[in-house]
Amino acid sequence: MGTALAVVVAVIIGLLIGGIAAYFYVRGGAPESPAVPTVDVDRMVAEAQAQQKEIILEAKEEAHGIRTAAEQDARERRTEVQRMERRITQKEENLDRRGEGLDKRERQITTREEEIETHRGKIDELIAQQQVELARVSGLTRDEATAMLMASIEVEVREQANRMVRQIESQAKEEADDRARRIIVTAIQRWASDQVSESSVSVVPLPSEDMKGRIIGREG
Repeated sequence: MGTALAVVVAVIIGLLIGGIAAYFYVRGGAPESPAVPTVDVDRMVAEAQAQQKEIILEAKEEAHGIRTAAEQDARERRTEVQRMERRITQKEENLDRRGEGLDKRERQITTREEEIETHRGKIDELIAQQQVELARVSGLTRDEATAMLMASIEVEVREQANRMVRQIESQAKEEADDRARRIIVTAIQRWASDQVSESSVSVVPLPSEDMKGRIIGREG
């Protein structure tokens, strides 16, 4: 479009120059020949100016259209880039949170392992002391004292395990009962709401005469 516009402008300029030269040639006193028609320079100049304005207007409109399309494309690209940046930022934040959670969990595990190791050392030390004390008091050998102590520990561990099982079962039963109560209350509330809604527009049928008597205050 730019090359075509330049060619058109060059042609117009050539026409203007030729028209002006012809105008001055005619006005300058050149011998008039009845066979050569006179040139209406003013009309040619006016037409050239009109064409020039039209070309300039078309060029401006085309430039405006190109600029508008470019701005729209730039806005869309900018919006897409911003959307991608937000998604990347969100992913980075999620990864950071996961990393923090993993670090925290790792620290907790490490702390728990250290506590377990500490307790294990204390337990081993206590068992050794009890073995020595039991062997001293009872006159048993070290192996006999160890076997007796291990049997005692096994009984204690079983009792603790049974207590934990009973506690877990009791807690699970309480949670199940509480959930069942919530479900029943919700169902009753929903049923009552439905019955109130229906009673405003219809009659609720009673299941039996016995129920009818209870409602109106008599038996049977």
